[in-house]
Amino acid sequence: MVLLTGLTGVMIGGVAWREQRARSRALLDTAMAQAARLTAAHADRVLDDAAATARLGPELVRQGQLDLGDDGALERFALAVLRVHPHLSWVSYGDRDDRFVGAWRDPRDNVYLNRSFPHEGRIRLEEDRVVADGGREAVRRSDDHRYRPSERPYFRAIEARRAPVWTEPYEFYAGGS
Repeated sequence: MVLLTGLTGVMIGGVAWREQRARSRALLDTAMAQAARLTAAHADRVLDDAAATARLGPELVRQGQLDLGDDGALERFALAVLRVHPHLSWVSYGDRDDRFVGAWRDPRDNVYLNRSFPHEGRIRLEEDRVVADGGREAVRRSDDHRYRPSERPYFRAIEARRAPVWTEPYEFYAGGS
């Protein structure tokens, strides 16, 4: 009788363990599927916003509302795009003359303006943090930053097609990532 009772207990325990394992696996599969859907939705939104931004700049230029020769206008455009798309981290413009204007945000949500341009055969860099009142605080200056947009993969791809393109991932210029 003791042996029969013990065997019955082991069998009930085994069936309960198997049922619990199946429920746990189903719960885990559901959670993983939901995480995958949320990640895909976030990626779609970021890519859609990036694509819209890539179309917006040229459209404003075509309409005469954005002057590519005016660094101040390019800065205002980059800052405005960054502000209305809080999940984007960089918005920038680079040209074949190696002028660059960009706005970026760090993980603490500080916003920076980054500008580089040819000067006496070198590339001068000026980077400022945008403070709450809209003013600027100098962060970095370099007389030879060496960043040349015309040599970067994104620029070469655009020059080759003469149209907006998506690039494969590549190493970010200064970040090593």
